[in-house]
Amino acid sequence: MDREALEKHLLQVNADLALGRECIGRQRQIVADLEQSGRDTKTALELLQEAEASQALYAGEANRLAQELAALS
Repeated sequence: MDREALEKHLLQVNADLALGRECIGRQRQIVADLEQSGRDTKTALELLQEAEASQALYAGEANRLAQELAALS
């Protein structure tokens, strides 16, 4: 991938990370609300774990892209 393509990809991954942080925050609030009301949190927790796993993958991709860009400098 050339530098411009790497930069565009990194921008998109960083935007996805920002959206992921928002989703994870909302999901954590859902879990907390369910816990507070004494309701079942199993599905909400599973969704939270999936979102956190995806976020970790995006973070790894962002790091990899940043390293590739640094190597081009």
